[in-house]
This record gives sequence, structure tokens and C-alpha cells, in this order.
Amino acid sequence: MAKTIKLLVVAGGGGGGGSNTNYTSGGGGAGGLLYSDTYTVTVGTYPVTVGGGGNGGSAGSNNGSNGQNSVFGSVTAVGGGGGGYGSGSGTHTGLDGGSGGGAGGGPSASGGTKTQGNNDGVTGYGNNGGGNGGDGNSWGGGGGGSGAIGSTGANGGVSGGAGKAYSISGSPITYAVGGASTGGATGTTNRGNGGAGYAQSGAGGKGGSGIVVVRYTTSLFGVCTGGSKTTDGTETVHTFTTDGSMVFTEAPGGFIAFL
Repeated sequence: MAKTIKLLVVAGGGGGGGSNTNYTSGGGGAGGLLYSDTYTVTVGTYPVTVGGGGNGGSAGSNNGSNGQNSVFGSVTAVGGGGGGYGSGSGTHTGLDGGSGGGAGGGPSASGGTKTQGNNDGVTGYGNNGGGNGGDGNSWGGGGGGSGAIGSTGANGGVSGGAGKAYSISGSPITYAVGGASTGGATGTTNRGNGGAGYAQSGAGGKGGSGIVVVRYTTSLFGVCTGGSKTTDGTETVHTFTTDGSMVFTEAPGGFIAFL
């Protein structure tokens, strides 16, 4: 018998770009975010993959790399796009991904564009990365976030696109924030945040890893295991921060048990 669950799938964030002297690189795009309050599950095995964050670009003309995809069954969230490098010459466009990476400072370039995965009926969230400050401008753009596009490059650096908050784990947590264009900070682990770019010859920050969270009404299911299991009032939460799987079987009375 089919039952509904709440499902959150967040991919790994993209790494921030590297930069040369006097140029700011783009921030990494946030990992793609997929969410449903009413996702239907049936008897069978649902593989779970948790995407890692992309590496930041090393100092010089090196883009950040894309984050890895996160998967629950047939639902795939796409990893965030890497940030473009900052330099006085070359191509500076941010990479495409779940949210696009910001463009690096230098010749005029746009941010990367969002890329949708296999939603399987789940609502997807992602945005484009921010462009740089214009032709020859030294300032890179922010990475796109699940809630907003990345900011366009400007003097002093800019922030990445905002994330989106969910209480699926029990309290509100903001996921999938785009990386800023300065500072080289690493994206938060298990949030899918993009890594930050860097100003004036430095390496970009690594993107944050993703996460998969399942939540359901405890009384509607049997004994459940998989990931890290917690309870929140009348509901049970399974949190995956590493790869795994959930197997759905019939419980007595026709309900579904997670083994």
C-alpha cells in the first residue's frame, strides 16, 4: 500500500573559483534542492546518494568544480556549479549546475545557469549565478542559491543567492546558499552551500556536502531503519549524510515498514 512522506534532497555545492592578483573570483553555486510534503513511496528498495561538495579552484586561472548529485530513488538533485576564476584574460563564466556558479572578475561574463535533475514530481529550487561587474571589471559575482540568484559583481565583493529554510528535521534549517565572491570560505557541511571565491590571488573555498532527509508519521509505518533515526513528536525522521538505502516492505495491516 502506498504512503506519503516528506522528502528533502540537497546536492553538494559548487566550489568557488580561484583568482589572480587584483581580480575576484565567482562564488560556487548551491547544490540543487528538491522538496515535497507528499512524496509517495511503495514497497521496494530506494537507493540514497549524498553528493560531496566541489573543490575550490586553486590560485590562478582555475574554476571551482561542480558539486556532486544527491539521489533518493528516482529523484536526483544536481550538484552546484563551480565559480568562474578571476583574471585579466580568458573565460570567466560560472559553471552550470543545480544553481549556477558566479562569474569571475575580468572580461565581461555571466553567471552559470541552473540545471534541473530528475524531479519525479518533487518541486525543485535553484537559481542562476551572478555576472561579473562588466567588461574588464575586477569583481566577480556570487553563486546562485536555492532561494535567489547570485549578486552581480561589485566593489568590495558580493554575497551568494539566499537559501531556503525547512523544518523537516524538527527545527528550521536553511539549505543551499550560494557562495560569496570573496573570503574563500568553505560551504557548510550537509547544507549544500556553495564555496566562496577569493580576491587578489587566492584559492576558492570547497562547496558544502549535500543531505537527504525523510520524514513520516510514525503511526502509519512499521519498524524503520536507515540513515540517522530520530523522533519529533508523532513523526520520525531519517537523515542521510552518507550513501545508503531504504527498503520499503508491507507491515501488518497493509502499512509499509522500513527495514
